[in-house]
Amino acid sequence: MARTLLFFASKGSYFPSLWRYIRQQSPVPALRTPRSGNNGDVQAIGGNRRSYLHPMLMPYPSACLIGALLTDLAYSWTAEMMWADFSAWLVAAGVMLGWLAAIAGVIDLIRRRHGATSVHVWVYGLCSLAILILATVNMLVHTRDAWTSVVPWGLTLSAVTTILLLVTSSLGWIDLYRSEEGARV
Repeated sequence: MARTLLFFASKGSYFPSLWRYIRQQSPVPALRTPRSGNNGDVQAIGGNRRSYLHPMLMPYPSACLIGALLTDLAYSWTAEMMWADFSAWLVAAGVMLGWLAAIAGVIDLIRRRHGATSVHVWVYGLCSLAILILATVNMLVHTRDAWTSVVPWGLTLSAVTTILLLVTSSLGWIDLYRSEEGARV
């Protein structure tokens, strides 16, 4: 067994070459091998290095916060306590994962060259900060008793957060797949 593990862990095994082939053939830029340099960043055509950490982390808090709106709606229709618990858990998970994604976004923004940041990148950052503040307040509202945690303010905060989240995610995808920076997608 140890000999088998050593074979698969060695450089001459089948799996590293398979992984190298997958990375070279991948349509996703984050999985492609870098064009130059020894680090793991994808080299864009214009010379800008792009980090894809923030776009990889952002779907998780987005799913949690959108799911919180759906469970808030379900609780307001049925008054079943289970939906209020689900809402509180989803909002808390969305806030924690959102702050982690925000830290990754700030790191990605700092790593960019100063000339590469545009106005809608800053709009995206400010909208993301507004979403996180609203979601944090929503998390605090969801700590109340069941009916008062959801119906008047929890549902409203979840709806506003979801609307801002949809607008901000579209801005993020525009920035990620923008052709004027020369990133090959």
